[in-house]
Amino acid sequence: MLSYMCHIAVMKLLHVTLGLAASCVMPIAAAVAEPQTSDARPYAIEVSSGVQPVSAEEVRYPSGAAMRRQNGSCSLQFDVTADGDAQDVRVLACSSADFRKEALRATRDFSFDSAAQDAVMTIRWTISPPVSGEIAGDLH
Repeated sequence: MLSYMCHIAVMKLLHVTLGLAASCVMPIAAAVAEPQTSDARPYAIEVSSGVQPVSAEEVRYPSGAAMRRQNGSCSLQFDVTADGDAQDVRVLACSSADFRKEALRATRDFSFDSAAQDAVMTIRWTISPPVSGEIAGDLH
């Protein structure tokens, strides 16, 4: 009976030791196996304009378009007040309603360095890889 109890105690000690050794190695192995790539974005957003924004809200990729892996672009015309605010924002051409909504939101949130009339801005959204057969920045 004593040898049986010693056997059980040795087995428990062995299990605890192996468990501790495995728990020490596992987090290190997991950290090495999966490198962090949180800064990598699968898309690009380009804003081109004749007037320079001083401060700008971040232009976002519309979630619906991103889920469909859709590229797009919008051209807008607007006036800039003496305070640097965009007003009378008009969409000249846009590839979809998702991009139109985001372009209007972003342009209205921009601040510009000088007053201007009939300023034109183009925003292009490019996701990589796009849906096959799609032409990037196709305006309708």
